[in-house]
Amino acid sequence: MSSRRLFPVLNTLHLEDMGKLEEWMEPEGVAVDVFPMLEKLFITGCPQLANVPTFPSLYKLTITDCEGLISIMLEATMSLRKLTITDCEGLISIMLEATMSLRKLTITDCEGLISIMLEATMSLRKLTITDCEGLISIMLEATMSLRKLTITDCEGLISIMLEATMSLRKLTITDCEGLISIMLEATMSLRKLTITDCEGLISILLEACLSLSHLCVNDCPNLVSFPMVERLHESPNLERVCLRNCPKLLTTPKAFASLTCLRELELIHLHLHGFGGMEALPDWIGNLASLAYLSLYDCEKLRYLPSEAAMRRLTELSLLCMCGCPLLKERCNPHSRPDSEL
Repeated sequence: MSSRRLFPVLNTLHLEDMGKLEEWMEPEGVAVDVFPMLEKLFITGCPQLANVPTFPSLYKLTITDCEGLISIMLEATMSLRKLTITDCEGLISIMLEATMSLRKLTITDCEGLISIMLEATMSLRKLTITDCEGLISIMLEATMSLRKLTITDCEGLISIMLEATMSLRKLTITDCEGLISIMLEATMSLRKLTITDCEGLISILLEACLSLSHLCVNDCPNLVSFPMVERLHESPNLERVCLRNCPKLLTTPKAFASLTCLRELELIHLHLHGFGGMEALPDWIGNLASLAYLSLYDCEKLRYLPSEAAMRRLTELSLLCMCGCPLLKERCNPHSRPDSEL
């Protein structure tokens, strides 16, 4: 017996301001094929909705202002490509499994969201999470195609674990005050890593990234452990390194000496912003043949620049800035007694 088809050609459906809509149900005991061609579904302002429907041809699903929605669980949704979830205050968990075609996932303003788990989302390329204050953990497994991950203003987030994100190219984490640790494994394609304003961050565990070209870690005052900084020679394509206001990272590692592609060192720009424990810049800085910008800011204990011979080897250097380095200023004062070449 063939199933009955309802709305056989409808491809776009908007459900808006349906204050009493509680559940999406299909008739029992009757073979019905509902919305077989539906491609785009927009659900807005349905505060009592408790579940999310899916359809065989659906490739775009947008859910907005559904405060009664507690969990979203999607399994084996073969056609869904774009999922956007916004302003769902009651949402606690999101679990996506085997959503084989999903390419873009955006989650915004879900204050009650606690956990996100993605498994075998093989086609996911872009994941953006913003303003989810209650979010505690993010676990991504086998997101083999993920290229861009952005996490912003998630104050309650404690840990991030990424495993087998082989295609990840850009990772940005901003304003996550509660974040303690970041663990990245098998991120061989990572090109840009930016971590900013994460006051609670203590450790970053990042395996060797041969493709990494931009590394910026700013305003992480409690960051103590970042082993990769000791192994930068394993990232030979680095062009820009910026470490600002991380006072517990006390030294500049010798690994910089082999980064011949480095153009900016803020230690790009050597912006050594707020690295109060550093006392001297070593002569191997002269080996950074591509260095164009060198900036030294708020290095309270810095007393020594490299030798004149080392500085003269920086033939591409076009800008040198120094500010807030009182001991260095004192030594470079013409009325002070010099005790080195610079």
